[in-house]
Amino acid sequence: MSKVIVHADKATAAKAVAATIRDLIIAKAKAGQNAVLGLATGSTPLPLYAELVRLHREEALSFRNVVSFNLDEYEGLPGDHPQSYRYFMEQNLFRFIDIRRENTHVPAGISADASRTCADYEAAILAAGGIDLQVLGIGRTGHIGFNEPSSSLRSRTRVKTLTRQTFADNRVGAKRIKCTACNGTGDKQGMKEGGMPSSVIKSKQRYGDMSDKDFAELHQSKSDDDLMAMAWRHGYGKGSLHYVNKRKRGLARVEESRLYYNVIGTRDKDLKESFGMQKDQRGWFLEATAGRKRILEAHKAFGTPTII
Repeated sequence: MSKVIVHADKATAAKAVAATIRDLIIAKAKAGQNAVLGLATGSTPLPLYAELVRLHREEALSFRNVVSFNLDEYEGLPGDHPQSYRYFMEQNLFRFIDIRRENTHVPAGISADASRTCADYEAAILAAGGIDLQVLGIGRTGHIGFNEPSSSLRSRTRVKTLTRQTFADNRVGAKRIKCTACNGTGDKQGMKEGGMPSSVIKSKQRYGDMSDKDFAELHQSKSDDDLMAMAWRHGYGKGSLHYVNKRKRGLARVEESRLYYNVIGTRDKDLKESFGMQKDQRGWFLEATAGRKRILEAHKAFGTPTII
């Protein structure tokens, strides 16, 4: 049976809910388990997050065994955008406590396939064992987690259109953008289009001047979604593959490269038989496609090569 507890004010409510979360975290830790929290954004949970930070700082409450899932995110906004909910959580909670970054989940605002992203988010919640405790706020229209009153109780993570009232309540600019959310998402007024920060402009110019090959070597570990987010920040448009394609071209160039080593004092026979090297007018080299093991062996023996 559900129970409703009414507190005198926000501060009292925040302390009571924080105490409940504290007890859950401690109990789960003693059992060797994670506490799975569903988190919200907006003004409602701010006093709660402030109290959780206090518990961490003053009472040594650890969040190392906490896994969190946020309700929603705006489609089209990268996680480091000031209007994104990932940014909100970092600024108001995550950076002040010892929660593991990999344990914090906020739906991806930029992805190549929104439907796949939503399905993956649902799967991650199930894999974590479900939500132990959910923090929620209620909008003026009665929406919860951007589930408007017309939403089905059986709905799951999806793209959702907001009502005009919610749209107006969340106004921050002049451009409509969709959002992706856990248990319901919607459209919201996005950031005004206009000038980019100087740091972003400099970054865009730097990558514009950079060769495809150098770009690929610099960003070889980034995911396609990360590169799409960067392209969006640089004004190439939502879903732009500008940097994804730049890296692909660069990787093709890297594969065609030759790695020349300073092999002075090493016998030709050893270079051929032990390292699989070849020789041209420039000197002894390995093809970039020679394989990671062979290249690492050459690096260890002869140092960093000159790549041509």
